[in-house]
Formats: sequence, C-alpha cells, structure tokens
Amino acid sequence: EYMGTRLMAFLLQVPEGFVPACDILNQFPPLFLEQVTTEALRYLQLNIGVLQAQEYARNLKVEGVTLSVDECQYAINAVLYLMSGVIRARLSPKNFGRALLMYTGLNQPAVETIARIWGEQAEAALRPEAKKDIHIGELRSLDWKLGVTVASSSCAHLNNPFVSMVARVADADGRVSSRAFELSIPEFFEMAEQFEAMAELMNTL
Repeated sequence: EYMGTRLMAFLLQVPEGFVPACDILNQFPPLFLEQVTTEALRYLQLNIGVLQAQEYARNLKVEGVTLSVDECQYAINAVLYLMSGVIRARLSPKNFGRALLMYTGLNQPAVETIARIWGEQAEAALRPEAKKDIHIGELRSLDWKLGVTVASSSCAHLNNPFVSMVARVADADGRVSSRAFELSIPEFFEMAEQFEAMAELMNTL
C-alpha cells in the first residue's frame, strides 16, 4: 500500500535529538507509552492538557525505570513530533507502523503501541475541521539568493558568501507569513544533499 511522499518530510528530516529520544521511548512501559501518545494527540487536536516531564520521570521511577526530567522531555517532544507528522501525512495505522519501523529507532513493542493509539484516534484527528486546531504550516514557496558579507562591526572575516532564504508558509486559515534565514555555503550544501536524498527515496516508492 502506497504511503505517500508526505511521509518523507517528517521521518527523514527529523529534528535534533529525535534519534536518542527514540531510545528513551523504548524504555517506556506500554502503559506509559499509551498515555504519552494519547496526551500528545489530545494536545495537538484540542490544545488542552500539559505533558509534564517531571511527572513522567517521577512515575516511571516508581515502575523501576530511571530517567531524568530532561530525558522525559525529549521523549515527549519526539511523540509530539511524530503525531503532528502523521496527522499531516494522513497515514493509516498500518502504514504508520511500517514507517516507524523503517525510519526510526523505535522497537517493535513501542511501534505497535503508538500505531494502535493512532488507529484509535485517527478518525477524529483527520476530520476536516480538526486541521485548523493543529498548528502545522503549509509551505507555499521557498526562495533563495546568494549574498556576500561586505561589512561587519564584529566579524573580521569579510567577503564570505552566504545563502539568504525566504520561506512562505500558510497557516490553517490560509494566511501566509514569511520567514527569512541565512545559511553558510556548507549549510546550504548539506540541506541540498538532504533534499536530494529525499527525492531519490521518494522515487523508489
């Protein structure tokens, strides 16, 4: 069954800290993983509830799993990232589970738990009216131009090339906003290589 190219955007370009966070999630007992996944979906859909890392660390310790508050926060962030991504990609529970096994370091029990909770909540999360409640932007355009540093009050190394980029993103109501950022030439080439890798992998689907 075809999984769709939107899968690539959130499982191939994961944020910093996602990979070690998966190792942390693998230590969560099933009931705790169910809880954090359910709470993440509730937060994303309804913007209610707070996922307290300190509370998770305390309760996990009672169950014999010792994790720091920071580690629990990394795990919570990873689940929030996964659930916002699967809502946007509109993956079936079966394909979501397959994707998690293929592209993340989550073990089989963790994948089964997360995919099952998604299966229970997917219908509500994918309602058309639910999209506005989930604050995920849609990329409308990405413009870039090459520049050269010609003056600086704090930098001794001038005449350095850089890439200036402007991303235009539409929110759930269709309002478009612009976000500008700059990349060094090595950073730009690294990003380009990631896009090339994504394109190659999408051609295999």
